[in-house]
Amino acid sequence: MKNKITIYLFLSILLCLVFAACDKEQIETDPNGNKPTIFTEIAVVLPMDDLHKSDWEAAEELLLNSILKGQTKAGADTIISPQFTFYDENQEDLDALSERLANDDNVKMIIGPFYNEHVLTFTQKCSRRQKPVIAPFCTATEICRMNSSKGFFWSLCESDVTQLRLMMAEGALFMKDGKKMGLIASSGATGATYLNWIGYEASELNVNLGDIYQYSPQATDAEIEETFVKALQDTTISVLLCAPASEEEAMLMLSANEKYGHAGSPKLMFSGWAYSLQIRKLDYQQHLDNVYGISPTADPARGFELFVYTSDILNSSHTSLVYDAMEIASLASINHYYCNGKLTYAESVADIVASKNADGSERQEISGWDRYDIIDIVDQLINHNVKYNITGASGSINFDPDIQSSSTRTIYAFWHLDYVVDAFDDYSSFLEKIDNLTKDGTSRTASNTVNWEQASRMFKKVDGQAVTYDTPATSRWALLVSGSSDWDNYRHTADVLEMYRLLIKNHYDPSHIIVVAQHDFTQNSKNPYPGEIRNWKGECIYREGDYSVDYQLAELKGPQDVLRILNGDSDNGRLKRVMDTDDGSNVLVYWSGHGNPGYFVWGKSGTGLTRNMLKEFFAKYEQDRKYRKMLWITEPCYSGSVGEAVNDSKAKHLLFITSANNQEISKTICFDNTYNTMMADLFTKNVISLMEENPDITYGTLYEQLVSKTWGSHPQIYGADTFDKLYSSRPKEFFDFNQ
Repeated sequence: MKNKITIYLFLSILLCLVFAACDKEQIETDPNGNKPTIFTEIAVVLPMDDLHKSDWEAAEELLLNSILKGQTKAGADTIISPQFTFYDENQEDLDALSERLANDDNVKMIIGPFYNEHVLTFTQKCSRRQKPVIAPFCTATEICRMNSSKGFFWSLCESDVTQLRLMMAEGALFMKDGKKMGLIASSGATGATYLNWIGYEASELNVNLGDIYQYSPQATDAEIEETFVKALQDTTISVLLCAPASEEEAMLMLSANEKYGHAGSPKLMFSGWAYSLQIRKLDYQQHLDNVYGISPTADPARGFELFVYTSDILNSSHTSLVYDAMEIASLASINHYYCNGKLTYAESVADIVASKNADGSERQEISGWDRYDIIDIVDQLINHNVKYNITGASGSINFDPDIQSSSTRTIYAFWHLDYVVDAFDDYSSFLEKIDNLTKDGTSRTASNTVNWEQASRMFKKVDGQAVTYDTPATSRWALLVSGSSDWDNYRHTADVLEMYRLLIKNHYDPSHIIVVAQHDFTQNSKNPYPGEIRNWKGECIYREGDYSVDYQLAELKGPQDVLRILNGDSDNGRLKRVMDTDDGSNVLVYWSGHGNPGYFVWGKSGTGLTRNMLKEFFAKYEQDRKYRKMLWITEPCYSGSVGEAVNDSKAKHLLFITSANNQEISKTICFDNTYNTMMADLFTKNVISLMEENPDITYGTLYEQLVSKTWGSHPQIYGADTFDKLYSSRPKEFFDFNQ
């Protein structure tokens, strides 16, 4: 008897474990087929107004019918039934909703939200629990970068970098001689990509960039309209790029164009949010010839748009992306069940969207939206554990295998605003698709290759001139500066300390290195490793007591003190450490921090080290024979505008390498959820990595590699003609004390 009780107890515990392995899905019996059914709850957070709700529900019905038929064909003993629960993005308290959904174990995945700013709210909550977020419309570069390699977030669109490139390329066709291209954008998550990348793309496409107009995410309708009208009336631009943060903002701009536009107004090139059903509500009767746009769209080769014509779906472009997100979530639910709990839901999504199998073999590509293909996909998944490289209604669903966070390919519609007159002589605005575009030109339905022929790589081929130095190198000095404070700028200090470590590794004399940096991060309450500062690899690069950082920003009066330190001027003993250089000294300066056009920012002062300050300093520094050779490596945004001081001063034997040209920002990298901040700047990471990989690298090769590896900005080099032959001389003359 006791043995029977023991067996019953064991079986009860085993059943509990089995149900626990099913991750708490609700299991019920199908009243018709008597098959157990597992209901997988998937939250869908999207606008649910009259213009959107019916489209999402039509996509749901179409998909679920195919998913069920696929399981029936497979002879599944248990039915996996995705349950899409809809939440109105425009009505919910999204902060509270994201917190609740992220922590609700019954909710397995989240689809949405629609807008970038709202996606950011959800990813911040879901990252801690690794709750999968499939965002059909997320295009904000920073959101994708923050969540890259985290394994829980997928955006079905390429980032706005691609959309901006296409907008500028198509807009370039409308440029007039002597005119420029302008931009209006929100300074929030959506507009940030446009504001941060337009300088880079202008250089890539050789476009003359004009004024940039921006408004805050909290701006009222009146403030947005006022900013837009200013841009509309700018007579220096012939094309205005418009990057609204929502459909409502797009309609606001279009209405303002109706009221204030005129024959001389610039052509308007809109981003995707203007590609909306709301445009039908506009009584838009004039200035139609100046409104164009670029927007993600359904793949015309897949037949989804043809299907839409026979259905109740109104917006095929938006619905195609939501359909694909629902399909991924549904297949991930089935995959999770049939892997017997070996994969989490996040891992199951990653497995479904992968283009290769675990053994590295390529998966067969298959159309994934058609009902017959979905039936086969489900059948093969259940019976043979076969996965496909799925091409959905919106096109290829492929992600970078390492980064995962954003799609590698999106098809865009190039459209023009037009109108029709109905039987009652009423005007109805609509969007006429002119072309389908991709960044590589492979999905065009018409040939507009002239756009891409305008692109000119801004690589500055340099070699310099052979220079004879009468004085041998007798000493080496280094000044490492971080011009910023606050936890969000942790990376600047980390970059400086990483540069210090590189010098020490190469036998540099510590007494010849002066460090200006905010090292009190070691005791910051946000520091997960008190007493330490770590680099982008997670390696500890500084512990309290290792060595002394010479100056924090508050100990100096400003960037003038940095120049005093370089010049050996202690200001009557106020500065405890200064350089002692002469005409035999090779002097290295590394500067990290923020920048604005014309100067490197100093702390929170709103001022900094200006181009003119450096111009005067370089001229006198050379005249006083305080150096033999001098190398500046500078990280801040717009650093090229400061590097131009070398040309202004006509100083010789001075090389100035910058992370960006005079109209670009530089880019961060390696967001860490534990620190809640970026851990490095991309340009500096590249400099250090390249120097470590090849200590004998030449200046010319270093510069070439920096250009190819530093995406998002164009590194520049100044002073080459009077410095040396760059393909025969080497930076190790500054980095290696024993050289």
